[in-house]
Amino acid sequence: MHDARWFEEAGLPACALISSGFIPQARYQAQILDAINVPQVFVPHPISDQTKAQMYEKANASFDQVYDAITTTWI
Repeated sequence: MHDARWFEEAGLPACALISSGFIPQARYQAQILDAINVPQVFVPHPISDQTKAQMYEKANASFDQVYDAITTTWI
């Protein structure tokens, strides 16, 4: 959330890409960082023990959401 907020404040479109295992924490951080308008895309958890093929699958599945988040009007 910190990085996505920083980029958004700098006028660059950003999207926080977050493991779904951390949804409550990400939403809380967005609130305390005054970044509730920064787009968040949640990728199915887990991440750390996935194979390269599994990570490509997760990336492909979330691509459209990330693309939409960074190509639409931002903060």
